Amino acid sequence: MRIRNLAAQSAMEYIITYGWAMLIIAIVLAALFNMYVFSQFEVPTACYSSTGFYCANPTIGTSGYLNVTMSQTIFSQMSIIGTACSTSQQAPLTFQNINTTDVNTGQIVKLNFKCPILYANVGSPFSGYLWILYNTPQLTGQIQNFGKVILPISSADFKNSFYVYVTNYGSNNITVIKMYNFTVVNSITSGGIEPSGVVIIRSYAYVSNYGSDNVAVINVTNGEVIKSIPVGYEPIMVSASPNGKYVFTANYGSNNITVISTATNSAVASINVGNAPYSVISNPAGTYMYVANSGSNNVTVINEQNFQPVASINVGQDPIALAVAPDGTRVFVANYNSDDASIISTATNAVIGSVPLGANPIDIDLTTDGAFLYSANYGSSYISYINTTNGNVVTEIPVGSGINTVVVTPDGAYLMVTQQYSNMVSLVNTTSGKVVKTIEVGSQPTNIGMAYGTSSYQHV
Repeated sequence: MRIRNLAAQSAMEYIITYGWAMLIIAIVLAALFNMYVFSQFEVPTACYSSTGFYCANPTIGTSGYLNVTMSQTIFSQMSIIGTACSTSQQAPLTFQNINTTDVNTGQIVKLNFKCPILYANVGSPFSGYLWILYNTPQLTGQIQNFGKVILPISSADFKNSFYVYVTNYGSNNITVIKMYNFTVVNSITSGGIEPSGVVIIRSYAYVSNYGSDNVAVINVTNGEVIKSIPVGYEPIMVSASPNGKYVFTANYGSNNITVISTATNSAVASINVGNAPYSVISNPAGTYMYVANSGSNNVTVINEQNFQPVASINVGQDPIALAVAPDGTRVFVANYNSDDASIISTATNAVIGSVPLGANPIDIDLTTDGAFLYSANYGSSYISYINTTNGNVVTEIPVGSGINTVVVTPDGAYLMVTQQYSNMVSLVNTTSGKVVKTIEVGSQPTNIGMAYGTSSYQHV
């Protein structure tokens, strides 16, 4: 009897002594499983529907889009005119235009979404919110979140989808890089002389050729030039409207912007701006564009609805590169001979401050949240990493001489930097601030365009 009591006492003491530790271990293990640490590729694929909507079968297509089956029971008639995807519950500012899709009560359709599913998601689940822009007989331009999608991402989803296109000014060609392993996979013609800028829209590259005064439209699948569009004199940089309907070229030698319709691949407007325009960029909503005029030290603001200039803003010396905050409230302007970036408020079209950069900042790019700015400093051979909230330099990343383009990958994990003197493109890990790989491209690499399937990420 005494032995039995001692045994019971020992068991109780064991539970009291180690029970809390066992409980904590169990909680930690449960949390790790919940975060998919032990089963990264066993995440259940799911689409959770909003009230009145049906969402199912999310998959990543070969084009890089997320494909989803949807239905609705709220309206007897609904016409979807746009789709969008976000990683937060905040409604997106822009939508991907689609062919009008009718979804009447109970009708099931398939939709494509351009989601920010990036290489950094490999090995972990992607979670995103799906949005539609729709009309009904009674309502127009309505926005609705109809589902939340969760699905595992594997490297196979990216292996043959994410490509980088580098214009080589000195060799009149474009180097094609597969981002999956950062290797050169092809070289295609630029369709002209001294290619400078490039933007990818769906399966086509629009390349501004500085030396031949044209924009070449190139099928990136087979490298065929399908159209050569005459523009102004010395087109240097090129960009696109957020909906992909227009391409804009900054014509350095003729002081104007050429507007190209991507539906007809023809010039539809010419806009006079300041002297020696170097770059042009749209705001996220596609309502205004901004032009850096390097020869007159100002930025021209243009209404994209009628292509008319509405303001001229004085900035620093020799402004040549632009970046717009994701919320559209600020424009950053790299001033090559002032060694800084002017900050413009888009609400007032006035300069509200500046941040110091390195010597001769020739290109800039923002992180996707707009919190940090990267600057390629041609005269100091390093990348500046700037906090856009307080203007402080976080760090400086040495790369090499002759750097003239810096591009942040959409996931923020890497920088791609062109080096004009050595004919190289370097890949920089943004976490470590170290160059992890450098590859040789054509002569005098100048600009970079990116595309994941038919989703493009432009840089100017």
